Amino acid sequence: MYFSKVQLPTGADYFFFLKESNYSNLYHAHQLLWKMFPNNPVAQRDFLFREQQVNNQIYYYLVSERKPESVFGLEIQTKDYFPKISKGDLYRFSLRANPVITRKSLGKKNSVQHDVLMDAKKEAREKDFSKEVEYNHIRNKTINWLQKKAEANGFSIIPENVSFDQYRQHTLYKKNKQQIKFSTVDYYGILEVDDTEMFKKSLFYGIGKKKAFGCGLLLIKPI
Repeated sequence: MYFSKVQLPTGADYFFFLKESNYSNLYHAHQLLWKMFPNNPVAQRDFLFREQQVNNQIYYYLVSERKPESVFGLEIQTKDYFPKISKGDLYRFSLRANPVITRKSLGKKNSVQHDVLMDAKKEAREKDFSKEVEYNHIRNKTINWLQKKAEANGFSIIPENVSFDQYRQHTLYKKNKQQIKFSTVDYYGILEVDDTEMFKKSLFYGIGKKKAFGCGLLLIKPI
């Protein structure tokens, strides 16, 4: 596996780059990153990415099975990624995720996905919770989503040591003008490794849905 950092041009050069390459949102960013893996055009997506913006500088962090190659002259820093993980290890983590729950809806054949935060907010409003209770209800539901994902991916969290912010609703358009809507949340906190193999799998292949749009990449730093 490989861990890479891709740096986009800044200032006027960046906007010229977007205009010339037509990579103006997360869908197009995914297409751009695909071009960095040209050896097998029929391969399934075998990378995760996370977009980060610091001031006017945009970076993409990548975890991939294949080593990326530069396109459009973009700067790429790449290293082998086989972290040594032991049971009981503690890490600070950052995760951009698409927290959703799936449930059956009356009159619909297939289950429907619901935005966890909006679903919790709707429930709080229906039950006429106070503002404080509503806030705690939304927080609990949002952290509970991550706690369940942690249990399924070989690690555990203490809810009191986890925070989240940057809730965003995204509307993207493919080249055929097909509309894609989803939401993201950035989680931060401390985790403990319970199962090394399951945890490594979560590092390599991500957590949750909408991985093609920059979700699911778990970034960790030893404590």
